[in-house]
Amino acid sequence: MIQIQFGGCEGNGREVDEMEETEAITLSVKKVAALIGVSTATVYTMARLGEIPHKKVRSRILFHRPTIEQWLMNEPVHS
Repeated sequence: MIQIQFGGCEGNGREVDEMEETEAITLSVKKVAALIGVSTATVYTMARLGEIPHKKVRSRILFHRPTIEQWLMNEPVHS
């Protein structure tokens, strides 16, 4: 565990798991849009059409970071 101080107050630290400090394993629509340089509407359309790997969890569309990174490396380059 790591001790973090908030607001500059002594003795008001909070312990957090190291997992919270690492990058999330899933990405939101907004983060994927920024990563690939398109609008969120485009990402929603790509997900609906099955053009980008994703998972739907209740009402949220999530993207597995390693899968998206692999998908990006395998996409053909258009000139």
